[in-house]
Amino acid sequence: MIARREGRWVGGRAGDQFILGVWNENFYWFCLFLLLNKKIIHGMVFMEHNYSGVGLDDIDLKMLRLLQRQGRMSNAELAEHVCLSPPPCWKRLKRLESLGVIRGYQAVLDKRMLGMGLTVFVSVLLESHSEETCRRFEQAVLDMPEVVACHNISGQHDYLLHVVTRDMDSYSHFALRQLRKVAGVKEMQSTFSLRDVKETAAMLPA
Repeated sequence: MIARREGRWVGGRAGDQFILGVWNENFYWFCLFLLLNKKIIHGMVFMEHNYSGVGLDDIDLKMLRLLQRQGRMSNAELAEHVCLSPPPCWKRLKRLESLGVIRGYQAVLDKRMLGMGLTVFVSVLLESHSEETCRRFEQAVLDMPEVVACHNISGQHDYLLHVVTRDMDSYSHFALRQLRKVAGVKEMQSTFSLRDVKETAAMLPA
């Protein structure tokens, strides 16, 4: 029989008394700490994985890491990788899609093999910042297949465009015959990419 007296544990073999007493004391205070601070601890854990404001747990994040690198992975394969059965894995996947965390699935194409060998970043300054001028410009950009990305930016220019074309001639035609003629465009500055150093759509680290 073991009894607790004045903060010490007695009974059993003498060699075990000290070890048992220290372990139980530490465990007691650890449990008390968790009980008193459970709200704080829960908040810390939630914030650690609150990437999108929807509360993603470790399994969600692992699924996203896998899918961002292999979007064609079947549900059965995905479930095996995250140690779930297929039905709950499918349910999680549909939740991520409905929340907009997963916006879609696309094939990554090699632009050079498609004959699109020139990448240009175009800084655009508009004549005014009126709502109508910006709306007209943005709508025009949406209809240009050469523009693969467009960002409204701060600084000396208003927009930064990522443009991909076949060659210099095709870019010149696009810049002078299409982009420059959009109503409201005051100034354009083109920066040409010499080579790709990094290009990825992965948002989460491996």
